[in-house]
Amino acid sequence: MGPDLPLIARRAELATLTSAIEATRRGRGEAVLLIGEAGVGKTRLLIETQREAERRGVLILKGRAVESGGAYRPLVEAFARASAPFAQETELAAVRPILARVLPGWISDHDVLAPMADPAAVLAEALILLLRAMSADGAVLLIDDVHWADDDTVSVLNYLADSLDQLPLALIMTARSEPLLPEPLGRLSAAPSIRQLRLSRLQAPEVADALHAQEFPGLAPETLAQLVAAVDGLPLILDEFVRQLRENPANAIDMKHTTLAAAVQKRLRSLPPDARVVLDAMSVLGDADSELLTVITELDDAKLSTAIHHAVSSTLLVSATTPLGVMWRHPLMRDAVRDLLLPLEQQTLARRAADHLVNRTTEPS
Repeated sequence: MGPDLPLIARRAELATLTSAIEATRRGRGEAVLLIGEAGVGKTRLLIETQREAERRGVLILKGRAVESGGAYRPLVEAFARASAPFAQETELAAVRPILARVLPGWISDHDVLAPMADPAAVLAEALILLLRAMSADGAVLLIDDVHWADDDTVSVLNYLADSLDQLPLALIMTARSEPLLPEPLGRLSAAPSIRQLRLSRLQAPEVADALHAQEFPGLAPETLAQLVAAVDGLPLILDEFVRQLRENPANAIDMKHTTLAAAVQKRLRSLPPDARVVLDAMSVLGDADSELLTVITELDDAKLSTAIHHAVSSTLLVSATTPLGVMWRHPLMRDAVRDLLLPLEQQTLARRAADHLVNRTTEPS
């Protein structure tokens, strides 16, 4: 469910996550891994966890793994900006060369990793010292979509989890459970230091209660029954139907669009061509900066900005702390847009991006 809609049914899970936050205030840490299929509400629980941490004034660090992301990508996103003010701290002088290899803004002239050292373990120890310097009273580290994380990132997360008996950190992670957990993530989920929470689909009465709670006047009982059946227990689908009902003053819903793919196509049809071009490109490229999108879409900065605003208004994209300032509302929406492209169209977009990145890398400085 989107953060503007009530949380449905996940009170017990949220209580567990809130307890992990409270533990940091008592000087100890806890690690929790939320596992479930796509669209079952893992990211929503992460958002609620962030809200609970904000209410308590706890330091919050957020990162997200992405498909085909680089080494340590979610850790860089979580620590880069928040740690910048500590780059010159004298108490971190010994680990500054280690952090400088991963975090932008950290500068060191020294090589520190010995040939036989375990880079993931060394980085984890450096992050532990950094966390203590950033907040002696504890912190919350939220890592979304760990199923896409590289092996080294998973190793660092495992090391952090094993260190929580002496580190006031609430480490909250999410991962998809289908079709199978990748082997490194399987080891992470089996770690005794990490509590595993498996999210199941909502029950039909819970979905019906959620729709009733929105108080849509004139929603026929037979339509309500159809919607409950179409949601099939997935909060993401429920979220989309609630949005459609809110957007339609007559509270009428087209039952032809009761799958997420169909709902995404309906939103795409309402967008101007430039916005569709941008979404097509983003569906193939994933995270991208404005320079790359400008080249791929052949839109100037003004048109690109307008197109992104339209995409955000459609709710397919939402604001985020990414290079572009936006991200997909859900990865399944990105998949739905990408699936509408022919393989040749996907290859063309990917080739343009690759050519541009190669040229950008090889240009003389």
